[in-house]
Amino acid sequence: MTTRTEAKDILLKEFLSSYQLGYPVAYENNEDFTKPTDSPWIRFIIKYNPHSSQVAFGEEGRRKFERLGIIAYQVYIPLNVGSYNGNVACDHINDIFEGNRFTDIYCEGGNWSEQGVTNDEWFQFNGTIFFNFDEIK
Repeated sequence: MTTRTEAKDILLKEFLSSYQLGYPVAYENNEDFTKPTDSPWIRFIIKYNPHSSQVAFGEEGRRKFERLGIIAYQVYIPLNVGSYNGNVACDHINDIFEGNRFTDIYCEGGNWSEQGVTNDEWFQFNGTIFFNFDEIK
């Protein structure tokens, strides 16, 4: 069974090995990232639901917890170039995860939507893909 740390690592490695667009990606806690000024870029985050359910009780090594999480991403494209590149990026990220299983991590359907113009002059898309797995303790 997978731990939360392992699940995050597995999902990040899957993204790194499958992502093919070439747009720069800002990952969590990466202060070295510099936003481009005139080309698309992506922010990629894996978060956990603050609540998890214990689905099996017992002694140590037999207690099962259902862990829920979200793969969240934001795609930013320059203004006045249309939304095609943003749509392609969102579809590509969804295709990496949507409906797929990685070890015992199950990814559900993904959704994305156009958010519009940001305060710092980008056109933004937001996407989410829910995932779950069981952790034994």
